[in-house]
Amino acid sequence: MNDAQKIDNVFLTGADCFVLALEKHNQLQGANGNICRYILELVGKLDVDAFRKKVNQNKTLQQLASFSVSRNHFFSKPKWKINSEKQIEVNLHQSDLLIPAEVLTKNFSIDKPNLFCFDIINRSNGNSCLILSWHHLLMDGYGAVLLLKQLNVQSKCFDKLNMTMSRQSEPVEDFSILFTDEPKV
Repeated sequence: MNDAQKIDNVFLTGADCFVLALEKHNQLQGANGNICRYILELVGKLDVDAFRKKVNQNKTLQQLASFSVSRNHFFSKPKWKINSEKQIEVNLHQSDLLIPAEVLTKNFSIDKPNLFCFDIINRSNGNSCLILSWHHLLMDGYGAVLLLKQLNVQSKCFDKLNMTMSRQSEPVEDFSILFTDEPKV
């Protein structure tokens, strides 16, 4: 049995099924899925092409981009499915809003691969904002911090793109402080 077949036989946990039930409830109320976002306000302009290239070369992100949920029929237990590798979506926006409407209304279909994306928002003041959006079924907030930490270690996505991060109005030169073992509240 190859790795893809092994993962295709991994059923969703009870907690995952609960997340699906919450999503269904949210959709019936007119809400937009169970989408999480991690917002990084940056000092300076992010090189979109360099960032897109780095994330699309990252094997961990490629693996995550291939996941979707499959269900054979209505009463079957949902399970993870691996699809062929997908391009990781990196969208560019021009806005001074914290989260532009096109980012805020973005939804992910669990039966299609790529349950996450990156949005880069260029501000009128010359700075950028990087937003990681993902379906909560894929990972939780702590998992997103670990993913960003791993992305930084593996690809140096945040070290080599000629940018710094703004944290409470003070620029941060060392990105390692963003990725502690404990999530910040």
